[in-house]
Formats: sequence, structure tokens, C-alpha cells
Amino acid sequence: MSKVIGIDLGTSNSCVAYIKDGRPVVIRDENGEPTTPSIYAISATNEPLVGYAAKSQQSNNRLNTIFAVKRLIGRKYRSPEVEQAMDRLPYAVVEADNGDAWVEINGVPTSPEEVSSQVLVRMRDVAEYYLKEPCRRAVITVPAHFNDSQRQATKDAGRLAGLDVLRIINEPTAAALAFGLNIIDGKNVLRNEVKKSFRERNQADRMIAVFDLGGGTFDVSILELRDGVFDVKATNGDTYLGGEDFDMAIVGYLIDEFKKVTGRDVSKDRKVLQRFKDAARDAKHDLSDRPKIDIELPFVQGLEHMKVPMDRKLMEELCAPMLKRIEDPCLQALEDAGLAPSDITDVILVGGMTRMPAVKKVARDIFEQEPLDTIDPDEAVALGAAVQAGLLQGYVKGVSLLDVTSLSLGIEIQGARMHTVIPRNTTIPTKKTEIFTTSAPNQPQVSIHVLQGEDDFAPNNKSLGRFELMGVRPAPRGVPDIAVTFDVDAEGIVHVSAKDLDTQEEQRIEIIASSGLTDYEIDKLLRDKAMEEEQKRRRDERLQRGAVAIADADVLAEQKRELKSAIFLTQVKLNTEGRRFKGRGRVMLEDCLATARDVLENSSESNEIAKVLEDLQERTDALEDYLESLW
Repeated sequence: MSKVIGIDLGTSNSCVAYIKDGRPVVIRDENGEPTTPSIYAISATNEPLVGYAAKSQQSNNRLNTIFAVKRLIGRKYRSPEVEQAMDRLPYAVVEADNGDAWVEINGVPTSPEEVSSQVLVRMRDVAEYYLKEPCRRAVITVPAHFNDSQRQATKDAGRLAGLDVLRIINEPTAAALAFGLNIIDGKNVLRNEVKKSFRERNQADRMIAVFDLGGGTFDVSILELRDGVFDVKATNGDTYLGGEDFDMAIVGYLIDEFKKVTGRDVSKDRKVLQRFKDAARDAKHDLSDRPKIDIELPFVQGLEHMKVPMDRKLMEELCAPMLKRIEDPCLQALEDAGLAPSDITDVILVGGMTRMPAVKKVARDIFEQEPLDTIDPDEAVALGAAVQAGLLQGYVKGVSLLDVTSLSLGIEIQGARMHTVIPRNTTIPTKKTEIFTTSAPNQPQVSIHVLQGEDDFAPNNKSLGRFELMGVRPAPRGVPDIAVTFDVDAEGIVHVSAKDLDTQEEQRIEIIASSGLTDYEIDKLLRDKAMEEEQKRRRDERLQRGAVAIADADVLAEQKRELKSAIFLTQVKLNTEGRRFKGRGRVMLEDCLATARDVLENSSESNEIAKVLEDLQERTDALEDYLESLW
């Protein structure tokens, strides 16, 4: 039987892991990278690109390079979160027929599930390349505060990727599994020694706070670890708070600084915004390690060189609103768990944003202790997903997981009010029945409107679905007894049934999200994909029969031809059109040309040639931006 892999499908980056000799291990790609950018693109030559390949051409192909799609999955086009995202994203967001937010790639409306499936395929391929065997079963993580629509959409993405998704697991819970098994220090936890290892390592009777701030979402979960049982006490969070928001705060500052110097507003210029966003992300990373930096951008809309000094204090002032938003979910989680900060024994930081000193300080101040640094924040969630995969396979024993619902579940009752049947932070799987009645005399049917959320006013909550219970026997108002049962599985997926206790008439449904793809749409996409793969296989067979595969030497020769052409064209453009292109930008371009000529003449390393070609293209783009600004 094939291995079950654990996948952290992140907003910014994704990671895959598996169980080896009783402990989870992150699988690195063919270049040794532990994570892959969650980016999908269609190139100018109509080639699909994923991960680093998609990221490398992002600046030149903004409209057809899709990133941070996790912020759109399972959401409606007209939701406040999507409207906010549309102002920031360089690519087009469009409304699907069912009202969902989709993206447009090469003029083709595409669902977030399809984009996410491409990232999942890449993670599957990384695992298969390393393990030398098919990997078609997976555990996939989601933010703890994802609603039912978002969870089902994530499962659909897995299905489109050719994966049998055995379990959806909350990201903070996964991180706690990784921490609790004490695998980060490299010690081997054998399958029959897990409970013993907890006692020996003093991991029993811990109260753990998982503080998870990633690229697009924030979650905090409180878990008790006792004798191998991970019991989630409470979870809270914000599904629209992450590194993307911190980046955009810095982008806003760069827009203002540019306007001060030039008098021009570039807030609607998607090309400039992408350059500012890349610079903001780099600045954020650099200021996590250094107290001050200079943000340097050559040739932005005719400005020869933009240089913006920034120190850590300024960045933290710009990001103060986001830092403030972190506090309430943490305090609410503590309150829901009935705990004080002093009751927490361990604070685990998860997600790349927790490397930011100001974020660490927020966590330290809230929980009144120094967070642990024994776990890699970029890998913890995937490692925990692999632990869950190991539990399902029997490779990890002596451990059990009790997770909770992140949002309350209920139905709409008279007066447009929500009646909660299953409160948030209820341990799952769970099943609960309540008795309701009719609101009018001789009512022949009852409409059940299933809701998810915390607001007393029904329209302010997420609508999960509606169904009708027919055949109710005519009776005065309030006489019929209607039993409504909520059944939530271990993944947080909801099933609801309604039964007339008099007639025994029953209607049972699995909640089909009002957002997301239908089964027909998924099946059609899978059929189309299978047809494309078969056509590709036949083309490859014809090529193998009719021609000799291109040798490495031919590939190298082609790279050199491409580099030689780029050098020639850039030099011609510089000589004929770039006479006014002066200063630092020209010096950097001429240095790059000199390096490119040296590599062309002396190098036989494919990677070195590819790198210098990429650098030359970047410098040439700066020249073209400058020339374009003159018009």
C-alpha cells in the first residue's frame, strides 16, 4: 500500500512530509528546498508553471501568475474579504456563475480549487520523486478557522490533484502533534515507544498554545497533552490576517514616499505595485535580522533611482494595526479554554511571520513567557500532517487527537435568529439532536437553514445550505416535533438530518457548500485532465520513436544561444535608445553584461547560465521601464 503523505497547503508556501522510521520527515525537492511557493502561472508560451518556476517570472507576467489564492478559496466574489483582495492583487478576480470568487488566467476564468490543485500536484510530484513510488493518499492541513465551504473546497482541490484526501486537519493542531512527539531534535520516536517517550521527556501534562501566523491566516489553539492524548481545548483566529497584510502596509508607505518625490500616484499601477510588494517582502525579511536597511528600486515610472531608508521601528509602526489584531483571538482562546496565561506551559510559534521580532513580542506579552524555538515554523505543520498520516497508517501509535469545531453550528429560527446546536470548540467528531417545531398551523413542510458562525442575527452568519422536510402532518402551530441532528466528522465536515417524530418522515443531507465546484464540474475537470495527459503521453511516445532525446550538450548549447541573443539585443537597445539611461542603473546593467559575456565564454554549468540570464533580463526590464517612462 502506498504511503500517506502530509501536505501543508499554505498561502505563501507549501510543504510535504512523510513518516520514516516512526518519525515525520520533510521531503525536499530536487533542488534541496524544503518548501515550494504556492504560485501557479501560465507562461507567455502557454506553459503551466508551479512553485519557483512560476515565481521567477512573476514580475514579467503579473496578470497570469496567481499567488495567495488560498485567500479566495471557498469565498464569494462580493464578500468584504474578496473586495479588499481585489485592490491588492495584480491579477484579475472574477465572479463565477455561482457567485464564487475565481481568478482569470490567460482570459480563462479558473476556480481557486484548480489553482490549488496545481500546487498539490507539485507537492505530490516532489514526494514521488523522492520516495520513488506513487503517492496518491494525503492528509492536508487548513487554518483552524476555515469554515465548511473552505474545507470542502480544499478537499476538492486534492481530488483534482489526483489525491485521496484521507483527512483534513487544522494547522495549529498539526503543529502541536509535531511538537508533542518531540521530533524536531532528531530523536527517533518508534511506533511502540510513543507513550513511554512522553513520560521520559516530561511531555505529559502540558498545556500548549500554538500561535500560527502565516502568509494569509492567523490561528491560535490551546491544547492539553496528557499521556499521548492531544485534546484541543479552544481555537480562534482570523482567516484574513497574515504576511500579505504586513507586506501591503509597507507597500502603502512606499506609494506615499514615491508620491512625495514625484507627485504621482502609483496606487493603481499593477506593475509598480508588484515591484513594491516584492521589495516590501524582502524588507520585512531583512528587518527581522537587521535593525535598518535601504529599500532600493531602480527606474520606477521614470524616477532613476528610488531609495527609501527603513528601520525596524518604522516597520513596526506601519504594521501596528495587524499586530493589534493578533491579540483578541489569543485572549478569546484563553477565555474559551478557561485558562490564564500562567496556565500555559509551552508556546509554539508556527508560520513564517513568527520570525518577525514584533510578532514574537506580541506572543511573549500575551502568554507571559518566551516562545519556544525548537521547531521550524515553516515545516511544523507539514510534519504534524505526516504524524496524522502515520496515525491513519498505524506507523505512529499510542497517540490520539481530539480536535474541536472552530465555529458554532445551528439553524435559523423565527425572527431571523440563529439557534446554536453545536457551540464552537466542541470536541469532534460529535453528534447532537435537538427538537424543534412548526411556526404556523397546518404547516405541511419545514425548511431547515443550516448556519455557521457566532452572530445571533442569522443573515450575519455563513449559510451552509438549506433543505426541506416534507410530509409534516397537519397540526396546530407548535405541536409537531421535528428532530434536527447535526453530525460533524473528524474533519469538521457537517451532515444534518431532520425527522418528524410523528410520521417518521426523514430528510438527511451532507452539507454541500454553496461555494465551490459541483461534483459534475470536478468530474469534467478530471476527465479533461486525463485526456490532456493521454495526449501528452502519445506525443512523448512519438517523439521518442521519431527522434533522439535532446542531450545535455544540446540543452547547454540552446541556453548559450539564448544568452548570446539576450546580450546582443540588450547591448543594441542600450546603444541606440539608452543614451539617457545613466547613473547607477546603467552601471549595474553594464556590469551584468560583462558578467554574462564571461559566463558565455567560459562556463559550461547550466545553472550558472540560467542565473546570469535571469539577472540580465531583470536589468534589461529596468532599462525598458525607463524608456517606457519617457513616452
